[in-house]
Formats: sequence, structure tokens, C-alpha cells
Amino acid sequence: MWDQFKEFLRFQFLAVPVWRIVAAIGFIVVAWAVKKLALKRLVGVLLHVASKTKTDLDDLLVQAVTAPLGSTVILAGFYLGAEVIQFPNHPVDVQGFVRGLFRTIMIIIVAWALYRAVRVVTVMLERLTAKTESNLDDQLVPFAEKFLKATVIVLAVVMVVREWGYDISGLLAGLGLGGLAFALAAKDMLANVFGSVMILTDRPFAIGDWIKTPQVEGTVEEIGFRSTKVRTFANSLVSVPNSIIASNTVENWSRMHKRRISYKLGVTYGTTVAQMREAVERIKDVISEHPGIRQDFWLVYFTDFNDSSLDIMIYCFTETTVWGEYLAVRQDLNLKIFAILEEIGVQVAFPSQSIYMENDEPNERKKWDDVAGAALESRQEPSHPSLPGRRGNEAAVE
Repeated sequence: MWDQFKEFLRFQFLAVPVWRIVAAIGFIVVAWAVKKLALKRLVGVLLHVASKTKTDLDDLLVQAVTAPLGSTVILAGFYLGAEVIQFPNHPVDVQGFVRGLFRTIMIIIVAWALYRAVRVVTVMLERLTAKTESNLDDQLVPFAEKFLKATVIVLAVVMVVREWGYDISGLLAGLGLGGLAFALAAKDMLANVFGSVMILTDRPFAIGDWIKTPQVEGTVEEIGFRSTKVRTFANSLVSVPNSIIASNTVENWSRMHKRRISYKLGVTYGTTVAQMREAVERIKDVISEHPGIRQDFWLVYFTDFNDSSLDIMIYCFTETTVWGEYLAVRQDLNLKIFAILEEIGVQVAFPSQSIYMENDEPNERKKWDDVAGAALESRQEPSHPSLPGRRGNEAAVE
């Protein structure tokens, strides 16, 4: 029995002894067991120790490296198994290829761990910037996070390329030859990057602000390298390139110190002078006594004879800038003005036309013509005295 077992182990499968294959599988199984048992307990101990510290950054760091560490253990098992197998001689260096492949995977795992650890740095930066009064550093944190992640990816790619024997300097030289074409292709991308820099330096808005541009209106959710994401009031998410935002007018509603109420109230032409004066004065009283209206500046005047109405201009500002509260103040003001108009018998005008039949009576027309002529004569000013010699000149002309 033992002899048969030894004979089986000496049996070769694809020119590789079976005992080497069994040993390789054994290393993989051991690595899996270490990951499931020993590594799990080790992570538990690390989390327990980290929980006793004053900060939770170490907890986040342990959580970030747990998955990459488990993958490293499994990779070590496969690597030892591949070393045990010792692939036979071949025109292609199979063993060297396998070792290079494992080193590449290890580079990727380390980059993965660093990529996840960037979140720890981001949390630390967020807490530091939260203590400052400026919002600029808060907006720079997402940029820093993306930059660090991009740096990790670029370094990983460079190391993998070098691992497989490619010359990085030659690659960079090749990129230099195509630099002009790349610059033309990346024109829009660079414009968006410069646009994001302008947004951060000029600070026309911040995350959470309600803005309005020619392209979109809504709440800013994210300011990225390429675009700014705006949540519209229809709850859709719109991505606007930063170059477009930087070159257009941006209206920031969140930075209003007061909110304006401005409109013209049209009343009918049947309104008398006394009614108009009473309406204007009582509307002024309402605005001057309203707790939701700012008292530093407001206007109420009878301004226009419109086509179908007599217009009263109402111009004032609310104390609040919150949309819902502003609408409540405006509604209350309108209701009080409506009550005033009802009380004094003034009607709100609507677009209309009146047709009058002309009464062409000669005596009536002559009477009003005489009245207008008498009024004109009474308003005429005395003529200027003649200058010396003027009368003589006039006589000469005559």
C-alpha cells in the first residue's frame, strides 16, 4: 500500500510530479485557513486595540487594509505552490513568467490597500477643515481625495509596466511626440480643469447652494475636476462642465440677504381720486407694520395709467430668504391688500376694452372749445418788451 502511494506521488502529470502538485494544493489550503482563522482573529485584535484610542482613524485604517491583507495571504499560498511545482524547462520561461505575474498582482494589492487608505486621509482632512471658518478648504477636500487616488493608480501602472521590462522613458518620449495631438484632444478637459480652479478661487457658490445658470437651476451636490453636479427641483441630477459654468453668469439664490417683492397692482378706471389716495396710504400702513417686511427700504406709489388699469407699484423686501417663508409673507401681504381694496370699494382690473359712441353735437363741442380757449388765454404769459430799435426794424420789414 505504501509502495503504491509512493509510486502515485512519483507519477508525473504534464511533466510535473504529483507530490509537487499535492504540496502546492496544500499551501493554498493552508493559506485559505490562515485567512479564515488566524487573520480574522488578528484583525479582531487590531480593531479591539484601535477602539481604545481617542481617534477612530486607526479603526478606519484597519478596516481599509483588511481585505487587501487577506488577498495577500491567499496570494502567498499560490506563490509558494507555484514555487514548489517548478515547471519543467520550456522554450518560454514559464517559472519567470509566473513570478512576474505574482509580483504584478502584489503591486495591485498594495495599490488597492493604499487606494482604500486614502479615505482615512480624507476623513482627517474633513475634520481639520470643519474647524476653519472658510468654505474653500472644505471644497478642496474632494479634490485632494481624487488627486491621491489618481496618484496611487498612476504609480501602480508605472510599476507594473516596469515590472514587465518596458522602458518608461521611451514611453514618455513617445507621449512627447504626440503631445500636440494630445493637447488638442484634451482641450475640453483642460478647460474644465481650469474652470474648476476658477470656481474654487472665485467661490461663486459652494456645495449645498441654490444656483441658477443659463443651463440649470438647482442645488449644488458636487464640484469635480471636470463638472459640477446640480440636483434640480425635479430631483434629476445634471452634470454641467466647469468650463461652461466659469464662462456664464451664475445666480446664487442662497446668498441673498433679503428677498424682493415687486409687482404692479392694477385697479379699474372707475376708481376715484379719493379711493386711490386711500388705497395707497393704507397699503403703506400695512407694509410699515408688517413684521415680515424689512423697513429699511420700500415703495408704494400710484405710477401708471395703463391700457386697462390704474397701476399701483408695490416694492419691498422680506426679512427671510427661505423660499417657503418668503411665500408665506407674500401671501399674507396680498391678502391684507385684498381686504383693503374690498373695504374701500376698489376693484382689481383685468384686461378689458370700453367702447364709447361719439355724440357729435356742434353746440356742445363749441362750448368746450370756448372753455379751453378762455383757459389758454388766462394762462398765457405777457410778451417780452421790445428791444431798442426792434420796432423800427419790424416797421422797415413791413
